[in-house]
Amino acid sequence: MTVNENRGAATIAVQRLGDTSKRLTVDYVTGDGAAKAGINYVAAAGPLSFAPLESTKTFTIPILHDGMVTGPLAFSVALRNPTGRTALGLNTTMVTIEDTDAGFLRDGVLLKANGHVTLTAAWPFVGAYVLQLQASTNRVHWAPLSPKVGWGPTTIVFTDTDAPTFAQRFYRLKAEP
Repeated sequence: MTVNENRGAATIAVQRLGDTSKRLTVDYVTGDGAAKAGINYVAAAGPLSFAPLESTKTFTIPILHDGMVTGPLAFSVALRNPTGRTALGLNTTMVTIEDTDAGFLRDGVLLKANGHVTLTAAWPFVGAYVLQLQASTNRVHWAPLSPKVGWGPTTIVFTDTDAPTFAQRFYRLKAEP
């Protein structure tokens, strides 16, 4: 299952198969993957109780918007401890949180030993925008580093080989309609 980071919650559906004539309870619990509880989502655990003849239950897991460009991150949701002699089929699923933040990736500005700077920026949106990496030595006058790209989502990787010739250098990702 995939959910956008700015969606607010992931809704998980659990389907009961086979004999539905009796009451059934099963526990669910979340587990960290690359997505971390308290940073990317709210940890959740609890019981799901199916009444006789009830075949589907849903529950929600709050998704936290971390404001950082991370790329997609995932966590698991597991089902455990069914009542009676009920067998669990697929008992674990992964929830992937799609990043909706734009900008430089964490660890996306790397200074190389030769003084070159490698930049990695992400733009997860689809739309009528063109993007360009730009550089400045004073944050007033900006020069293009990369060609304009558009109609995301996209990732731009660029190595600034001129970086060693400047005492300081600033970078930005410019989006234009």
